[in-house]
Amino acid sequence: SSPEKATLRRIRLGELGERMIVETSGTQTPSLVCEITVWNDLPRVDVVNRLTKTETYDKEAVYFAFPFAAADPTFRYECPAGIVNANTDMLPGACLDWFAVQHFVEIESGDAAITWSTPDAPLVCFQDINRGKWLHKLPMKNGHIYAYVMNNYWHTNYKAGQGGEHVFRFSITSRAKADNPASARFGWAASNPLLAVPVEAGNA
Repeated sequence: SSPEKATLRRIRLGELGERMIVETSGTQTPSLVCEITVWNDLPRVDVVNRLTKTETYDKEAVYFAFPFAAADPTFRYECPAGIVNANTDMLPGACLDWFAVQHFVEIESGDAAITWSTPDAPLVCFQDINRGKWLHKLPMKNGHIYAYVMNNYWHTNYKAGQGGEHVFRFSITSRAKADNPASARFGWAASNPLLAVPVEAGNA
């Protein structure tokens, strides 16, 4: 399905940066608002997708696509207490249709590396959406990430229909070459941002 006509608003954030807000709608989606913020002095793009979803028991899946331009890339992602190279570290028979990511995915290609992070959508697909092929091999030909935010293909352990208001946040940065520690710091910072608390003078 394709979305309806979209509207775009530009918001200037003074010396901090700028924000673009895109509003549209589509099938089973009365409202989709995408908020993209770029910062003047921070190499980071923040994306917030606000989705109003109509509940249905028909089989469906919902993705947000991040089609990064990266030819023949290496995909690394954080798992609990480790970093996995999705190109080479998968055991025979491992699931290649989707991956569970803790804090970041790093895509390395040529002379650039991209770090993608989300605190809200840890299930992802590389290369393409999940088409139920139960892949035995996954050649990494492009830099596409698909945030796999919902599905009701099966309902043995969760609700068979998903609806209501949802918010999904994403953060992106890049550098000249891969750097796992830097990507880990970025991913953790995106999921655990600093919190500002006003304090009266003399009470610090």
